[in-house]
Amino acid sequence: MLPEAIKLNSILCNVPDYSKKEYEIIADKMFEGKKFYNEKKYYVNDFIKMLNFTNQNQLKELFSLNDFRKFILFRENDENNILGYKNLVKLLLAHKFSSTINIEKATEYLGYNKEEFWPIFNYDFEDIEEEENEDEDEDIEQLYFCVGGIKYKVKEYIFEEARKEIEKKFLSFTLSQREAAIFLLLAVKANIICIINGQSGSGKGYLIRTFAEACGEKLVNIDLNNDSGISVITGQIIPKSELSEEEIDELKDLFNKVIEIPELSDIINENLEVDYPNTWKPDKFRKILATIKTYPKEILDKYEDLILELKNKISSELSFIKHLINQDSPFIKAMIEGSWVNLDGIEKAQPELAERILSLCDPINPYLNLFEKGSNYYYSRNAENPNFRIHENFRLFMTYNSQDADPAKKLGEGFLNKNVVFSLFENDESNISSGLVLSGLFKQNGLFGKNATEMAARFANVHQYAKAKCKNEIDNFAGKKQFSGRTLNFVFNSLYNRTDFKEQVISAIEDCYAASYKNQNQLKEELLSKFCENPSIELKNNLNKN
Repeated sequence: MLPEAIKLNSILCNVPDYSKKEYEIIADKMFEGKKFYNEKKYYVNDFIKMLNFTNQNQLKELFSLNDFRKFILFRENDENNILGYKNLVKLLLAHKFSSTINIEKATEYLGYNKEEFWPIFNYDFEDIEEEENEDEDEDIEQLYFCVGGIKYKVKEYIFEEARKEIEKKFLSFTLSQREAAIFLLLAVKANIICIINGQSGSGKGYLIRTFAEACGEKLVNIDLNNDSGISVITGQIIPKSELSEEEIDELKDLFNKVIEIPELSDIINENLEVDYPNTWKPDKFRKILATIKTYPKEILDKYEDLILELKNKISSELSFIKHLINQDSPFIKAMIEGSWVNLDGIEKAQPELAERILSLCDPINPYLNLFEKGSNYYYSRNAENPNFRIHENFRLFMTYNSQDADPAKKLGEGFLNKNVVFSLFENDESNISSGLVLSGLFKQNGLFGKNATEMAARFANVHQYAKAKCKNEIDNFAGKKQFSGRTLNFVFNSLYNRTDFKEQVISAIEDCYAASYKNQNQLKEELLSKFCENPSIELKNNLNKN
């Protein structure tokens, strides 16, 4: 809200919202000439549906005309329309909401099924075109990383054994994480900043790290905390450990001038070796100054200018401030070299950090002005100096926990609307999600062999039962413990570290669930009973899609 003083001393003009007709006119211009022009009318309708949904549920305004641009960018980078219109709209519009409930409600409001698309991960090869192949006698194939059929060209070759290990990691991805991986891929191809939103333990950071590894890209992960400010970008001033080549050359010239004068040569020769600068130490410089003080006054007066120059130069090199250098941050190095960056936990950082990188959100002409470091520290895509040129391969990601963020540190609507945002479900939001996590972990590590899916389904039901009981009887659990996606990892570790089947099951249930309950034996019996129930055919069929 604007302060009353500003309202009273300003001219206030309330701009009405666009009508449907106006949105159609704007969309017509933006979609003009696109091969998917016929999807324009559907997107306008779905966009207005989301505006209405937001107003009806009294939610924050999440949508703007930028969403038309984002749809076009994503649609252009899904060249063969593999996702399909409905799935793309669901990813872009419904997953902007931060809570699972609102995402599901928005998906339903759009009339789309949340589980109708089941993306898989794999590598594929394509023959390199003749004009790209310099050695015509050698058959060369280009490696692609594929998510749900959408391809990313891998620049650094990944060998087969490494590819298999990477593919295994995706086995434990939930449906929400799989959709997020497609979202990441389209954001990378469209060259737009991507924010992955989700609660603690939803696997945001792991998702981005695994995705970057699969794409063969170097990822610089920057963990943020309450003290993280613009120094994350600007870097810091540190003492340098050695003289620069320029400084060495200047000192050598000066030392040799002194040595050429017989009456002064011992000032240098007795204290250091001019031809071995790696042996020059601060204590040797101090000895030179001390030696000068022992020389007769008439000699010092005779060569006054040279002695003064020598003293000033050595004193300058001995000063602390002289040896401070402004070190580029990992963020800037990655931006110039073309690596990817993940700002992990943007909600923890000082608000000034998001404000400063806002200029990088421009999809056409991103730039970064670090005026704190000097007037020439201006980075852009077309900078003449390569040290200030933003590399075309640079990509920026952020993980964000909007639900637990301090209100003063929440990302502003303007910032969110300039980028693309995907909100993850919790890893264990359903028995299918829990089962996917567990079956993936079992298969990655060779646990339970052909029975991995069956065991995952049974423990998924156990987990959901325990989670519901905890929610209804929170006061009966020690420390008001709550079960989450992280609990599934504890279950796996408990199972993996034992060999006897009966001991595996009982210990996992006791250690990971029953131990925190007021009546441990009661909960253990309830969970063992749940484990012995046959999982539904639907659950097992879904897990077998993995």
